[in-house]
Amino acid sequence: MSEDKYVLSPAWENSNQYRQPFDYTLEGSGQVVLLRRLDMGDLLKLGIAEELDFMSKSLMADEKSDKPKDAVTSAVMKGENFSKMEKMINSVVTAGVIKPHLQQIPEHEAARQPGQIYIDSVPFSDRIELFSVIFDSEGLSTFREEQKDGVGNVADEPSVPLPTNEPVAVRSDDTQGVLLQ
Repeated sequence: MSEDKYVLSPAWENSNQYRQPFDYTLEGSGQVVLLRRLDMGDLLKLGIAEELDFMSKSLMADEKSDKPKDAVTSAVMKGENFSKMEKMINSVVTAGVIKPHLQQIPEHEAARQPGQIYIDSVPFSDRIELFSVIFDSEGLSTFREEQKDGVGNVADEPSVPLPTNEPVAVRSDDTQGVLLQ
């Protein structure tokens, strides 16, 4: 064992491996892309903190999915603010795809340049798949600690007495007698 208490941990030594570029082939279109994963700092630099919180809540609510792409698709389809979700997906995909180089959607159609590949030309299903790989939604569950199990299931108990058929006393704050009806 080393005497240096400040020796790098394996997590710190291997931290750059997560960000190493890699080739990825899209399932739907067969397009090959060069990707890099984004970490939490990258996502915050993109200015999508509010969208990130919104998306993570949606993803956490859908834990029954085995594939990250399915979880992302489900969250997007349930999303109350689709344009906010699409903006976040486009930002993450544009930042994470190294080749071919993708451009953000210009403010005005006249600003589009020939020969440029804009994010909105990528099929939406491919953008969702890319987002799920770049964002690594499987890692979301490790971002926050899970809540400990509660009491668990409670068995039916037939011996619990049912309320009587007599009228319930009027509570002092029930001046209209609503509870008696």
